[in-house]
Amino acid sequence: NYLPLSTSQLIAQNFVDVTTLAFACLNPQPKSRPTMKEVCEEIFGTKNP
Repeated sequence: NYLPLSTSQLIAQNFVDVTTLAFACLNPQPKSRPTMKEVCEEIFGTKNP
């Protein structure tokens, strides 16, 4: 069974996703940070071939 998420659940999940992405961008090892393309794909949900 699939139950749709409430608005507050969606907001909470978006907050977790953005916070996780922000911490990935702050990684002390530059090569371990996501690229701007990866950041955009995560934020906008698009993947270009």
